[in-house]
Amino acid sequence: VAYWNGQPILQEFPSVFSEPGLVDMKLDNVGELLQKGRDGLKKHIVHIKINDGTAEGLQLQVNRWTQPSEGDYINIKISMHSRPGQD
Repeated sequence: VAYWNGQPILQEFPSVFSEPGLVDMKLDNVGELLQKGRDGLKKHIVHIKINDGTAEGLQLQVNRWTQPSEGDYINIKISMHSRPGQD
């Protein structure tokens, strides 16, 4: 379950959430597999765009896995543009 200001969000599948000017989120089954051996499993992917004043923003893809034999866990991919002074 995900929360924003104490309120649950992204409870249905698929679903979207937006806080204009700050963040846009989407929960669906579309996205890159971030771990080998996951082909054929149901995907629950959260796409997050944090608005930072640029067109592309800071983007995260969170793959959520809930296999009974493995327990709940996530894989995350972070995409962002370079920033001055950043190595």
